[in-house]
Amino acid sequence: LMATILELRLADIARLKELSATDPTLSEAEEPAQFTRPFLEKIGIFYQPQLLGEGYIKHSYRDFIVEEITENGQVISIAPGPLTDHQLDSPPPADRTKKLRLEVDMVKQGFSTFEAIEQLATELGLDLNQISYAGLKDGKAITAQRVSINQVMVDRLSTLNLPNIFLKNGHYRVGMGNLGELIGNRFTILVRTKSINQEQISTRLKGIGEQGFLNFFSLQRFGGRLLSHKIGKQVMLGRHDDAIRLLLAGVSPHETRALQDLRQQAISIWRDWEKIGQLFGQYPYFFQHELKAIESLKIYPDDMAAALRATPDQTKMAYSAYGSYCFNQVLSQQATTGQIDPSIALLGPESVAWYDRLLPEEGLKQLRWHQPTLNFLGRPRSRSIPARVGVDIHSVTPTEVGLIFHFDLTKGAYATTFLAELFGLYQGRPIPSWVHEESVDIRAAIGYPSIETTEQAFPSLPANLEEDIADD
Repeated sequence: LMATILELRLADIARLKELSATDPTLSEAEEPAQFTRPFLEKIGIFYQPQLLGEGYIKHSYRDFIVEEITENGQVISIAPGPLTDHQLDSPPPADRTKKLRLEVDMVKQGFSTFEAIEQLATELGLDLNQISYAGLKDGKAITAQRVSINQVMVDRLSTLNLPNIFLKNGHYRVGMGNLGELIGNRFTILVRTKSINQEQISTRLKGIGEQGFLNFFSLQRFGGRLLSHKIGKQVMLGRHDDAIRLLLAGVSPHETRALQDLRQQAISIWRDWEKIGQLFGQYPYFFQHELKAIESLKIYPDDMAAALRATPDQTKMAYSAYGSYCFNQVLSQQATTGQIDPSIALLGPESVAWYDRLLPEEGLKQLRWHQPTLNFLGRPRSRSIPARVGVDIHSVTPTEVGLIFHFDLTKGAYATTFLAELFGLYQGRPIPSWVHEESVDIRAAIGYPSIETTEQAFPSLPANLEEDIADD
């Protein structure tokens, strides 16, 4: 339940804070993942562009704003609005087998799309599959996107009180919205910079405007531990035991040390699923996916495929992440030689021979594309994606603490990939000493209504809980 998930999240953060009172290192990662060369190389990006300095992002929610652009070119704004807008209603369908579904704009901060959808489903008493969306949006950000809800009338939304989420522009459409039904996203991002050379930045942006930027998959694709692609490779090789071992006990310096320690303990008692469940149960939010796999293993101790089926979304994401890792390696090779194809096929049965010639060390011929015990993975669609993507830059605005970038990207392209061609990008804690931490209203600075109007529209949590979420 999402209300429970929120409570579990806050309880887990509080527990880490208690531990940090006696040992601050327990609540910190040894190497917080950054958008810099050593970390990008771990996800297959070894091409090194000439950087213009260092930058820091996501100091606060208001530093990173994402607004979805629908298929018809409408920007879903983070600005508050009325709960209903019947001007957007579709006409009743001529085919009576089709139904009108409720569609609504969701503005959120501090939650991933998954978490926000779970919260909405819980409050409405719906199954998750009754709510659909076009794309995933960042958690450490303020974002706006359109979602479709089945079997709910818009009046039902008026009684909702969702922390850090508000809904607007409810209307009816024919059919449910599906993943990918968007053109792209509009970003407004403050990059807090160590120093600024406006002339150099203008020159680089002119070049990117003409050629686009290299379309690498960014860190977000690979999970907080940067292990998703490694889990995915084991899944694709049919080595389900190894995949589960990485899922549960894969130790990463990019994860909080307290959680690393529990994974180390799990290795020492491997296959004692009851005890491992008790260990991970100390942090039910941070280990929520692992605990689902463990519950399956308690019933079927040797059936690792069943444990993977118990976490289908995570397994699918890992499966895709390995293909993304291979794509990044190939694009890095091409960028290094300067011979870049207009588009590159994603890893799949039809392209595996081509990939194998370029990445012989990966042993790609051993991949298993059909696994009856994991039928939910399906068969990868044969498709290519552009090696470079364009960026529509509306403005770059200097402030006393850095630069505000206001731009549009097509769906599937990462804002952090674009910005990482300009800066060595940092995020999270510890905050570098050169970062200016003053709050900036980046909406007002570029001529939009103040960000405060959006912040005031969120049903609020108590101040101490709001701080806990912001620090997560």
